[in-house]
Amino acid sequence: MKQPLPLSLFCATLALACSSDPVVVEVDSGVADAVVETDKPVATDKPETTDVPVVTDVPVAMDVPVAMDRPVAVDVPVAMDVPVAMDVPVATDVPVAVDVPVAVDVPVAVDVPDVPDVRDVPDVPDVPMCPTATVLCGGACVSLQTNPAHCGACGNACPTAWTCIAQECLPLCPTGQTVCGVGLAARCADTVRDPANCGACGNACTAAQVCESAACRTPRHASFVFVPGPGTVHVYSPTANALRLSLDVGAATPTALPGMTFTAAGVNMGTVSASGVLRLDGDAPFVAWVHDGPTGDKVLPAGALDGALRGNELYTWSAGGIAILTGAAAPSSVVVQRVPDTGAGITLDTWTSPTPNGFHTVATPTSGVYRVTSVGAPVTAFGQVLGETYNHFTYVPADEGGLRGSAFRYVEPAGAPGVRRMMVQSLEGPSAVTFTVGSTVTMRALVGAVTATAIDFPANTLVTATSSTPAIAWIEADPGTPSDGTLLDADFVPSLRGRSFDTEWTFRTNLATATGLPDRRSDIDAIAFTNGTQVQLFAAGAAVPTTTMMINRGQRARLLTDAAPDSYVRVVTSQPALVEHSHAPFQFALRAPSIVTYE
Repeated sequence: MKQPLPLSLFCATLALACSSDPVVVEVDSGVADAVVETDKPVATDKPETTDVPVVTDVPVAMDVPVAMDRPVAVDVPVAMDVPVAMDVPVATDVPVAVDVPVAVDVPVAVDVPDVPDVRDVPDVPDVPMCPTATVLCGGACVSLQTNPAHCGACGNACPTAWTCIAQECLPLCPTGQTVCGVGLAARCADTVRDPANCGACGNACTAAQVCESAACRTPRHASFVFVPGPGTVHVYSPTANALRLSLDVGAATPTALPGMTFTAAGVNMGTVSASGVLRLDGDAPFVAWVHDGPTGDKVLPAGALDGALRGNELYTWSAGGIAILTGAAAPSSVVVQRVPDTGAGITLDTWTSPTPNGFHTVATPTSGVYRVTSVGAPVTAFGQVLGETYNHFTYVPADEGGLRGSAFRYVEPAGAPGVRRMMVQSLEGPSAVTFTVGSTVTMRALVGAVTATAIDFPANTLVTATSSTPAIAWIEADPGTPSDGTLLDADFVPSLRGRSFDTEWTFRTNLATATGLPDRRSDIDAIAFTNGTQVQLFAAGAAVPTTTMMINRGQRARLLTDAAPDSYVRVVTSQPALVEHSHAPFQFALRAPSIVTYE
């Protein structure tokens, strides 16, 4: 494409036409310098030069000031007219990249018309809707923290009667027990008494210790008894035992008595020379009987080695006779044996055909320890010495086996003359008492707690008493004469719970009037088994004690001396103790089984 000559070129051409010399014209082509020699004939052709209408009227060159100032460059059509480079329509418009209609609109992904059908599956929408802290197990929302069928993980079931706590299976323990161990090795433990978990899980006691009150302690077997006067002590030990004896007569240092060494099961005998507290300490259980000799008038109940007063193997001391009583169920046989120092027992009597609610008496001419063994049903028994005018006293075991109960029974062989009576005292409010002596029935009413009633009975006759509320009962016999309405003998008082070794007692003294010999009235002592035991004596209905004393292990506190007949007595101790009811320094017999204490 030809372009009109620029004005500068036109002027140069005009000058050339007027000169006769050769003219050199420099043209800036943008590529190289060029030398052009003009042809003079062309230069003299003035009419053509003069009439350059196109050069004069160069409208286009004026409109393109930058690109059209270089005529040589203009003739390079490729360089000047690079339409693709100038327009680059594809790069500028990039319609596909900018519009991307498919990516922006994505109608299928946004609208997804079929998705509601997926959510409409009946059970699927409930899957993610379990409450907080629960998960889906077997189609139900459960807590892995507490569900025993899914404890810690779905399907992890705890054993029967176990529970799930904090994702761990644990046994369900009774009140007062603690879970010890983890996993399936966990067990319920009584940390108060369990020697393998004493006080805390895993705290084990040694073989010589027991767990008592949540502490590992060394057991001591002891029997403390107030001896009203000089006497004899018989001790039976079922195993080898080293027994240490001392007598506290109130001096600074108790008097040591000869010890007893048991190489095997057997009986040993010692002597008590004065009134005082006899202390017996052993390495193993034992039973002791303290008495003033084989003569006089005294009665004491038989008992098992574990302290029970009704059972299939009972022990008693006797120097006159033994009375055996059955209950509603009769054993098949009952055997009475004298227990020698060593070796097997010597059979004294066999009751071959016991009857229900029956009794049997056996003479025991030799002073000693006797064993009563029943086959089948349990029995109760009494050791008796009835060699003088009646003057004895003892508490009666209940049919339930302890000293507190609702039914009591007793029989006494013929002896010296006197009055025998059974006393029943209520422990909890009013009571209706029914006495049966042989075939004679007598009804009595007790108007309140700690009131007593009595009935007389003859020798060789079964006497029973039943009470509508819990009660205690005892036998007392006195000469029945105005000049000597007194009692002798001694025994440990039952507590409100029917135990000898306890912390609270409420009872009445004997009924005997003691008009002739008032010094034989009731004496009441408390004996401690623990240092620092507080002893308090209360009057009837009083909230404030009339007497308070502190005593140590093996000491006694005299609470009453020569108390009036049928007197109210209430004793409270801070530690388990014994309360002894005695009367005079002679004609007494006491059964004193060992009591376990701890160091």
